[in-house]
Formats: sequence, structure tokens, C-alpha cells
Amino acid sequence: MILSELIEITSQRFNAAAIQILTESGLPAYLVEGMVLGLLADIREKKAAELTQELSDQNMKLEKQNEELQKCKKELELQLKDAREKLYSVPDPAEDIPDMESKASPKVIEVEKSETGGEEDGRHKQ
Repeated sequence: MILSELIEITSQRFNAAAIQILTESGLPAYLVEGMVLGLLADIREKKAAELTQELSDQNMKLEKQNEELQKCKKELELQLKDAREKLYSVPDPAEDIPDMESKASPKVIEVEKSETGGEEDGRHKQ
């Protein structure tokens, strides 16, 4: 049943019940009005309680979702940090090549110079 039909049927039932109660009680309408206002106040109080409960339920849902999102955010931040550390901690291949001249003994450097004719750039003297 759709909501509009449910509202219409409920309204008709309320009206029929109210008319039946008025007829059976024989009370004048001005006295019944006070009772209906009391009933209306009770209904409004129930409505407020339902709305408060619904808001509370929705807030709890949102808080739970927020906690889950914060947890995911922290995990992603850690993954990003790890990825950055891995990216920036990759050694520079040029740094791995040893500097042969600084590690060579003075005798080796002298032999190399004599083989090139005393020039360090590898050219012979003319």
C-alpha cells in the first residue's frame, strides 16, 4: 500500500472512531474538544520522541561511518608515507659506482700516468 492510501485510510478511521465516541458518550462538543487537544498533545509528544530517536540513530550511523573513514584515511596516509619513503630511498645508481682514482694506490696512479705519457686525461705529450 502506498503512503497516500495509508494516510487516507487512517484519517477515515480516526474520524469514524471520533464520531462514534462522541455519539456514545453524549458529551457536548466543547468538552470533547479539550480531550482531543490532549490527545493531539500526546501525539505531538510521540512524534517528537520518534524524530529524536531517528536523529540519534542517524547520528550514530554517521559517527560509525566517520570512524571507518578516519581509519581508512590513516591507513592510506601510512601507505602513502611508505610509498614516498621507498620512492625517495632508492639509491642513486651514480652513487654506487666507486671512484677508482681515489681508491687506487699512488703506485697505480703513477703507472697510469706513465702509460699515458704523464697526462691525466689520457693524451700523450708531443
